[in-house]
Amino acid sequence: MASAALKKARIKCPACQRLQDVDIPEDIFERVSPSGIVTISFKTDCGHYCQAFVDKNFQIRGEACADVSLDELKEGTETPEMIRVSDLVVKLASEVIKINVQYSEIIKKIGAQKIVDALEKALILCKIQDAITSFDQLLANITDAGEMSFAVQLRKEIMWLNGLVKSRNGFDWSSIEMCSLPEIGENEYAHMKGVQYERLQQIFTTLEFGTIEHELSQDAVDMKKTRLVDMLDKMI
Repeated sequence: MASAALKKARIKCPACQRLQDVDIPEDIFERVSPSGIVTISFKTDCGHYCQAFVDKNFQIRGEACADVSLDELKEGTETPEMIRVSDLVVKLASEVIKINVQYSEIIKKIGAQKIVDALEKALILCKIQDAITSFDQLLANITDAGEMSFAVQLRKEIMWLNGLVKSRNGFDWSSIEMCSLPEIGENEYAHMKGVQYERLQQIFTTLEFGTIEHELSQDAVDMKKTRLVDMLDKMI
């Protein structure tokens, strides 16, 4: 499989102000929101975990330090492919959750909240097969209800996920799943708990950009953020 073309962007570490060039895959913008901004996270040469907001011209629009990086998904055992695929799934989760906020009234009207919760949980945990099952259930519900605008948006995300799975033929999807405490030791569990909250922060950034672009209401975003945090607390 050919490697994605790269673009260089220069960032300033918010912790120590050190400048660093970062290689960003060009195809990261395949999942860009209408705002033209994507969020990337990485570890700098100076040893700090950073997030940067990058526009379609590969210009840095802002930086922030993160407490945990997805680069430590499974400390000492992750591969570059695991990290890359995990980042793509989190980006998908951000877009799907943004759509769910936009159509929250319809979700409530057709009684699909449990399916939406299951879908968002599966995406945050990177449990792809569970996500595919929930996608199919949600699409069936909204199609039966005649909510075709919502259905069109959802089909786009399903097609993208199917494309991702097809493009990673042979990839071990279980390698990026978040585990519960009974499945792993306490140290790894604590580490993964931090990773899950870091994923939530990336999702929250996408939602906040939606409010800036007037695509989402602040009240709806705040409600979704609270719901996701509560859901995460219960599942870990």
